[in-house]
Amino acid sequence: MSRPGAFIARWGRLQRPPARLELRPPKGFAAPLHAHRNEDEFFLVLSGHIRLQHGDTSLEAAPGSFAYTPRGVGHSLHVDSDDARLLLFFGPAGVGVGRTARDAVTDIATRLDIAA
Repeated sequence: MSRPGAFIARWGRLQRPPARLELRPPKGFAAPLHAHRNEDEFFLVLSGHIRLQHGDTSLEAAPGSFAYTPRGVGHSLHVDSDDARLLLFFGPAGVGVGRTARDAVTDIATRLDIAA
């Protein structure tokens, strides 16, 4: 079975470096509405067309689109094209209080059923 993406993270010298997720979801893929308490999230659309729900606003995103979601703002995404390729950045990495970036990567990959 093809998986929609894989996590790419650089731990480097930073205490809580940013993490990134390369996502290759098929048409109809949707992330449920959610918010991050401690991390900002950035979306870069490399190919395809997606719909982002950002707070009370719905945005259409095409290749080259870049969106920023500050911590605490509810957001979701839906793939409208046959497929898409996105880079999602989380900063600082560690989605959840007291967790390492590696823990966050594993947890999110498990929830999205992708390889960490």
